[in-house]
Amino acid sequence: RRRIFTPRNRRAVLIWRKYGLWGIALLTPIFFSPIIGTLIAVSFERQSSRIVLFMFLSALFWSVVIVAFAYGLAEGWERVGKRG
Repeated sequence: RRRIFTPRNRRAVLIWRKYGLWGIALLTPIFFSPIIGTLIAVSFERQSSRIVLFMFLSALFWSVVIVAFAYGLAEGWERVGKRG
C-alpha cells in the first residue's frame, strides 16, 4: 500500500495552514522544486492567476537575494585581491 501522509506531504500541509500561498511560494525554492511547489499550490488554491503571481513574485525575490549575495561575495573577493 502506498502511504498518503509522507513527511513531505505533512510539511506542505503545515506550511499551507500556517502561511498560506505566500508560504508555499516563498519556500518553494528552498524545500521543493518549482514544479513540485506549483503542484502543491494548485492542490490548495483554485485561482491559477494568484498562483502565477505569487510564484513570479517569489522567483523575483529569490533572484534579487541571490544576485545581492553574489555581488557581496564579489566585492569581498575584490578587497582580498587588493591586499596582496
